Amino acid sequence: MVQISEAVDAGDIMDHTQYKAQGNEYFKSGNFEEAIVCYTKALDISAKQGSADTSFKGVVHSNKSACYLKTGKPQLALQEATKSLEYNVNDIKALFRKCQALEQLEKYGDAYKDALQLIKLDPKNKAIIPIMQRLSVINQEKHQKVNSTESKVTSMFELVFAEDSQSDSATREQALTNLLVLSREDAGAEKICAADGISKLNSILSLPANQESPLRLTAIRILACLTKHNRVRAIEVINAIGLNRLVAQFRFADRELCNAVSGLFQSLVNGITNLQQFKDDKAKHEIQKERSGAPSRSRFQPLKLDDEQSAFVDEIFGSLVKAINSNKVSANGRDNILELIIRNVTSSDGLNWTRKFLETDGAARLMEVAGMVPERAAIQVNTNTRMHCSVLMSKIWDDTMTDQQRDKIRTLTDEYFVEQFSDKSFDSKLDAVVALSSLLQGPTELGNSILGRAGVMDMLLALAESKDVTHQLIAVEALVHATSKKDKCVSIVNTAIPILKQMYKESPNDHIKARALVGMCKISSSSGTDAADKTISDESQLALSRSCRRFLANSSKDLDLRKWAVEGLAYLTLDAEIKEELVTDLDSIKALIEIAKVGDQTVIYPAASVFVNLMNAYDKPEIMPEMKQLAEYAKQKVPEEHPKDKEEYLKKRIELLVSYDVGSATVSLASLVTDSPKCKELLSRIFLAIATEEKYRGKLVQQGGGKVIIPLALENTDVGKQLASQALAKLSITINPEVAFPGQRIIEVIRPLLKLLHPERTALQNFEALLALTNITSVSESARRKILTEKGVPEIESYMIDDHEMLKRAATECICNLVLNEEVAESHFKENDKVKLLTLYCGDEDPAVQIAACGALAILSSDYADKLAVKIMKVASWKDLLLQVLVSENVGVRHRATHLLANLMESNCELSQGVVSSQLFEVLLALSKVEGEEHSAVRKCSQSALEAAAKHKLVKHVG
Repeated sequence: MVQISEAVDAGDIMDHTQYKAQGNEYFKSGNFEEAIVCYTKALDISAKQGSADTSFKGVVHSNKSACYLKTGKPQLALQEATKSLEYNVNDIKALFRKCQALEQLEKYGDAYKDALQLIKLDPKNKAIIPIMQRLSVINQEKHQKVNSTESKVTSMFELVFAEDSQSDSATREQALTNLLVLSREDAGAEKICAADGISKLNSILSLPANQESPLRLTAIRILACLTKHNRVRAIEVINAIGLNRLVAQFRFADRELCNAVSGLFQSLVNGITNLQQFKDDKAKHEIQKERSGAPSRSRFQPLKLDDEQSAFVDEIFGSLVKAINSNKVSANGRDNILELIIRNVTSSDGLNWTRKFLETDGAARLMEVAGMVPERAAIQVNTNTRMHCSVLMSKIWDDTMTDQQRDKIRTLTDEYFVEQFSDKSFDSKLDAVVALSSLLQGPTELGNSILGRAGVMDMLLALAESKDVTHQLIAVEALVHATSKKDKCVSIVNTAIPILKQMYKESPNDHIKARALVGMCKISSSSGTDAADKTISDESQLALSRSCRRFLANSSKDLDLRKWAVEGLAYLTLDAEIKEELVTDLDSIKALIEIAKVGDQTVIYPAASVFVNLMNAYDKPEIMPEMKQLAEYAKQKVPEEHPKDKEEYLKKRIELLVSYDVGSATVSLASLVTDSPKCKELLSRIFLAIATEEKYRGKLVQQGGGKVIIPLALENTDVGKQLASQALAKLSITINPEVAFPGQRIIEVIRPLLKLLHPERTALQNFEALLALTNITSVSESARRKILTEKGVPEIESYMIDDHEMLKRAATECICNLVLNEEVAESHFKENDKVKLLTLYCGDEDPAVQIAACGALAILSSDYADKLAVKIMKVASWKDLLLQVLVSENVGVRHRATHLLANLMESNCELSQGVVSSQLFEVLLALSKVEGEEHSAVRKCSQSALEAAAKHKLVKHVG
């Protein structure tokens, strides 16, 4: 077969029919992604050549639909089948594929209509009969449910809105809550809309701010349910209510209400664009690309929006951007708006709002908010707002693809700072310095470029020497963020050190002292964990640490002050001496854990950094002895591990932290984190450090670790995903998965575990993932189906032939559980050597491999005995191999072997003859008479095997 790369190189040589033929070959071989590439190319070339062959186009679109069905993308399959039917309305295959896609999308009414049409066009089509029957049942149930739902919706609306209603507020709230439950089902959502529900819910949003706040919250949640994954209803909500009124709901200070409004906007975006489906498909594509071990030739296509979708998305973006610096938005509302934009801004997230930011005044509005602190802000902000601004600016900066785009961002930020610094008002200059601090916490390259402008550093120094406390606070915070590692900005560090020291020693204001202290901590930590490269003495570092701990442990100090102390320790705890001293300071550790639980997002990064440092959960460079000798010869510094960072000290520190409840604190931090990949990675490191010791895993699960680690394994940095996935694997190995991951979570944990099977992961990660999957597949059929859906079975099977004995054993045990699934079981009877491998493993030296292989065959023999017998007899040494498990000293192995032979002999006379004519028969005779309760199962199965031989008249009845 011609490879796709060759086909692409051939360019004009291949015409559209050849691409179609090549696509067909890829389809037959199961390479559906490459088939899609070929079919797309065929259509493109056909269009360029102006081909009028509608039959060709119809068939190719239909073939693409089949590919998308095979790859689990029913929405795309529906689109392609619909296009195919535009060329031939009676195309049986296209109509059948459209019907299948609609059923997978749970659009059962439309699927049923297509099934009826198929029956009319092709009455003898047997494939459509089971689908027709299934859809008929579903539609009848749905019809009954709709009738019931309609009456419920009507009665609930009457309780909430009827003019003659005498309902008290509690009754109205309960009625609206009932509508919320109904709105989560498609039938309920349709009936709510049909009953003019959107207008009625709008009337609640129109109420004065001081009225009916519980109803407002529930109404917003109902609207979010109505619009989720439904384009028509999302557009209807926008048209009926208007984005201005929806944005106006951000004016309320209540955090829960603001969160609900943010959820509504995300539902509107998802409903209009099908964004969530795009993200799910992209995630599947990335997994497939990763598993292939080589870059995929088929690049995942960006999200494509039609004109209507683009218009609505642009309108939503515009309304959110205008609200960034609106004085009609609450502080919590503003934070939610920023988080909403953060989630959707990058091109990888699908909407590419980065481009919109560069084309509008979004950057200017963002910088205005970034320059505000709660004490002197003209609009409502809180301590988290600037952090959100920093994260958003980082997202935009990192998402820029070209130098031209980055130059555009530089221009926009320069314009803001030029305007602010040139303004005669001193307040404008202060705002600019605050905004600079925000930039230095986000895209530092951008912040440093502003810091390097003439006069900016001088202004910081002048503010630091001011008598005004507010000016000093702003200046010292900017200096702290400006002082990066010593080798990165020597001039700034040298200028800042004496000022910071002076402010720490002389300022009567604790907030200034704390910030200055953090700046000195930051500079002193420039050597990292290297014990041989200290920029300041150990005594000085310990003194700084003790100062931070005094601020931290003093409960009379306000939270902001203590958070700065945590940030100082985040830098200092890279030093082993400080780690040891801190972990034995019970008051400081308790205070740290207490602060981690307060629900403040700004504390996530510094608190998590302290825990990571104390647990040595950071990456440590491995230095080869040869490189160390070479460095010493060249008189270069070689990083040295501190004696108190060795294993014995580390284990004791982790034990103390776990006893202080660090797991609960980390769970609290994880529940706060939104879209900060760095924070997520830090949290993943902590969870893995705790889960590494088996004795801590149960407590971690009790504290909610299983729940919060799953999202970290799905959305994180690449390293963070691996670490969180490994933590999940460790929990799954030693704890009942149904306890660690109850309900739906046991399904959600499958994908992260499968990612650990990638060949580039360590053997330990592979092994732990296999053990975890074995444990999970032993208790959950839904988990077995999920592994099948995620195409994980071939990966697990590949480790059955691995050179590493432990990996081979774990994979075989996992397959033993997976064959309980019907589809996995049936795959063993296709043209492959799966049964042969299991048979050969019955003679393996490892008893665990023997029992797993024999167990898998025993399970298969229950429903596929005759097919299995045929496959086993193709193995030349099958009698010797089965004899080995039959005479095993392990009772469990013998039980599986006798069960297997009993089923095989019952169904297959030829195999029974082979058994009777071999030593296997003598062993079965002996086992049928073995005494003892522990041998009862073996004895019973052996007797069944002998009775099967008698049934085939190969032996006389054995009494």
